[in-house]
Amino acid sequence: MELMHDFGFGIIPRPMAALLAAVLCAPGMFQRSLKKVSVYSKLCLMAAVVFSLVLASLVFVPTEMDALASQKVLWVKPAENILAAWPIFGYLFAVQPGGVMVFSKLEARPSRPGLGRQGGSQQEEGEGAASTLQEARRHVSGVAYGIALTIATVIGLAACKRFGETTQGNILVNCHESRALFWGGAITALQLSSAVMLLGSAAFMMVPFRFAFFEVLKLTGARSQASEEVPASLQQQVTLGVLCLMVLVATLCDNISTVYRVGGTFATQVFAFILPGAFALKLSSRSEARGQTLGLLAVTAFGVFALLFCVMDLFSDATSRF
Repeated sequence: MELMHDFGFGIIPRPMAALLAAVLCAPGMFQRSLKKVSVYSKLCLMAAVVFSLVLASLVFVPTEMDALASQKVLWVKPAENILAAWPIFGYLFAVQPGGVMVFSKLEARPSRPGLGRQGGSQQEEGEGAASTLQEARRHVSGVAYGIALTIATVIGLAACKRFGETTQGNILVNCHESRALFWGGAITALQLSSAVMLLGSAAFMMVPFRFAFFEVLKLTGARSQASEEVPASLQQQVTLGVLCLMVLVATLCDNISTVYRVGGTFATQVFAFILPGAFALKLSSRSEARGQTLGLLAVTAFGVFALLFCVMDLFSDATSRF
């Protein structure tokens, strides 16, 4: 809404802003293939780099406009509760998938391995190609994660170094409050790059979300295991459901850091520990592989315990404000 106001469109109601954001996200989210949303991942990665560089430049802006040259303080001292602004690192999850897609395309440009080989069985060539492909995927994932972690670290440390104990999860709020001190166009650049990151991440995260949703339906027996092709109508229904959820959250929540915190609390534990552990337990019971059961139970239990702990922390935080 602040970005619309800066461009002269005036203040629009939050529900209208949420609908506008959903309309902008829709073209990318309705794409059925990751290949078709590669352009969004490139834009998201570039916007993340711009955002981190602009924010890092603001660290060296004086905190007082009328301070003497000898009295200017370049940054606020970090507070003891610096980790209270951990939702800032939600940018990590907006950057890494885009980096994976971008670097996967770069890795795919060289000629395919094994095309110039003479002799050897097709089986050996196939095994070598599969091994090379798996190694390339690990390399791409590692590079993308390293870049995303670097960008998120720069954003988090620059924000905490600049704003200290007043740092909020949505650092655009801090920047907007101090905009009179910054160089011209800094706030607009931050708002535009942040908007591009959010819109781009919505586009390329929708495809794996749909895939995971349909796999859950298969494992629970709601869909036939034999049917590989997912009807287009069902894919559109899932995408529309996510868009409606996004509009609801954007309408009711005025601070994106809250979304990061709540989403991170539930999504991280559920999708990283509980669901994978539960599905692996189900598969191991079918294949009678009892040796890994104890480890899978430990992973699932850890996810449940962490989820309960995070929910209690959120509840304690919410009740302490009243």
